Order: sequence, then structure tokens, then C-alpha cells
Amino acid sequence: MLQCHPANAKDSICLHTLIAVTGPDEGPPFFEVTDLAEDERFAWLPFVVDNSIRYYYGAPLRTKRGVTIGTICVLDDKERAPLDAVQQACELDRSNPLVHYLLIIYTVMESIANNVTTHLSLLRQRAERRRALRMNRTLINFLKQSQASPEV
Repeated sequence: MLQCHPANAKDSICLHTLIAVTGPDEGPPFFEVTDLAEDERFAWLPFVVDNSIRYYYGAPLRTKRGVTIGTICVLDDKERAPLDAVQQACELDRSNPLVHYLLIIYTVMESIANNVTTHLSLLRQRAERRRALRMNRTLINFLKQSQASPEV
């Protein structure tokens, strides 16, 4: 069972994902670490030291406007071969069950990312509507008070 370990944002693997994917170099659209224990950036993290997590694959969550708002990731307690190598091997044989599995994972991750960004967008729209409603009510109250007060 995966244990939760609090981490500072500056120490998080997700931050490295954001830097790698949206940084000045604009790397691939994902960040992958096949063995966290062998990577000096992450080997000291508590969940790596206790062997809870060895593999990390993360991709950015982006709004429909292309703004990166976070990451979504897949973790494993075992080190893995690079996903690119697995994908290349599977492309040769479309009947390989691994291809189907990888497509399902990709589709699910993409769907979750879309759901999260849609939810956040709806929350923002709701907050904007509430703000506009408060502004309208305040304006109406101001107008009522200005009409009710005697002119000097």
C-alpha cells in the first residue's frame, strides 16, 4: 500500500515535470523517471528511500487555453523500462495486449485531465457569476439609496 509523504513544492517530482515540459527547452509532453532511486534529484525523498515509489510518469494538466495548471502522474513501486521504448516495441505488433493497455492508460489519463480542467473552469465561471451578481446587487442598493435620500 502506498504511504503518503508530505513534500514541499520545491522538492516535488511534479515541479520537475512542470519545468521539464513547460520550461524554456520545451521537452517532450511528459516527464518520466524509470528508477527514482537511481536519480539523484529524487533518491533522497522519503517515499523513494522506503521503496514505496520507484517509477514516475507525469504529464501536465492544461486548460483549453493552454495554461498549465498542474500535473497528473502514474506511479509504480517497481522500476520500469522507458515508456517510449515500450511504445516503439509495441508499434511493431498492434495485436500486442500491451498496446491496448497503454492506449487505455493514455485515454484514462487524458480523460481525467480534461475532467479536472473542465471542473476548474466551471468553478471559475461560477465564481465570476457570483461576483457579477454581488456587483449588480450592490449597484441596485446604491441606486435605491440615492433615490430615497433627499436632494441637498
